[in-house]
Amino acid sequence: MKYYSQYLSHDLFELQESLSGLSKSNRWVKLADHLPWDRIEREYNKRLRNSHNGAGNKPARMVVGALIVKHVEKLSDENTIQAIQENAYMQYLLGLEKFTEKPVFVPELFVLVRKRLDHDFFNMLTLMLAETDESKPKKEYTDEDGNDHGGTMKIDATCCDAEVRYPTDSNLLED
Repeated sequence: MKYYSQYLSHDLFELQESLSGLSKSNRWVKLADHLPWDRIEREYNKRLRNSHNGAGNKPARMVVGALIVKHVEKLSDENTIQAIQENAYMQYLLGLEKFTEKPVFVPELFVLVRKRLDHDFFNMLTLMLAETDESKPKKEYTDEDGNDHGGTMKIDATCCDAEVRYPTDSNLLED
């Protein structure tokens, strides 16, 4: 006897086609769309000091995105790679086109990146984030976390307008 679930299961092949269908309200998608990746790429490549030999380097978006995930989630190098491997939203932040279950790179790359990227790079990255945040127009209805909403809403019944007629009202005499 074979058991069939009444719930639909999602196929991983849906995610492997494209990461463009992910929710735009996710924090990793918002961050990926907010960062100035072209400027980060230029500054990243200046600091690599690579010769023209070898296989080349990983894209700046992939490496810097992985560092952001590592520090935001407070993970070790190995756990960062595993978290990225399991999360499509993190893979979107890293600039991947499709979901992959393979590791994006080996955890030892973090050691090399930490040696090559100095405090000036991360200070510059922080300033870039501050500049792009100030240039973005603020919406009228946002809460302290920056989430948009449609205004205010009364949800307490004691705040509603009361249309109760009392016996002391003079218009009751006319009824």
